[in-house]
Amino acid sequence: ELELQDGWLTVWFNQPERRNPLTDDVVSDLAQVFAAVREDRTVRGLTLRGRGGFFCAGGDLKSFNAIASGAREEALRTSTTIGDLLAALNALPQVTVAAIEGAAMAGGLGVACCCDVTIGLKDARFAFSETRIGITPAQIARYVLQKCGYAVGRRLMLTAARFTGEEAERLGVVDFCVD
Repeated sequence: ELELQDGWLTVWFNQPERRNPLTDDVVSDLAQVFAAVREDRTVRGLTLRGRGGFFCAGGDLKSFNAIASGAREEALRTSTTIGDLLAALNALPQVTVAAIEGAAMAGGLGVACCCDVTIGLKDARFAFSETRIGITPAQIARYVLQKCGYAVGRRLMLTAARFTGEEAERLGVVDFCVD
């Protein structure tokens, strides 16, 4: 869902019953939004949020299963599409903000790390869930390292870390932690 008010666009992930995953349709929609606003100087910035008390669960389980099962073409397509989306978000000239409540997992955490400013609730949850199932967080790695630095980012990704909003602020994943 999109809300434009006074030159600021709020993009809502809106599948709370599924924890707001990055399905193929969602990724396609986001890519269209980012392309549309990129050259639009009437849009000064955008905020990414999740409905239902959950920011974003990351990649759709269907995509993870394809990657884990070795379906090479499907894995390449999914990986490339997500990589392109993250690059487009990271390169937007507008100010970008991630407002995280509930949780930001896997690709959802990557999306948050692409934003200029990341705000998380103290009790928000963060996780590199792809690492826990044996998939490297390759597409989000660059942005995690960009956000919190090489040593911290590497350790978080390699250990499949889970942490709260308060810890995320201390680690540099979140810029501001709020009640």
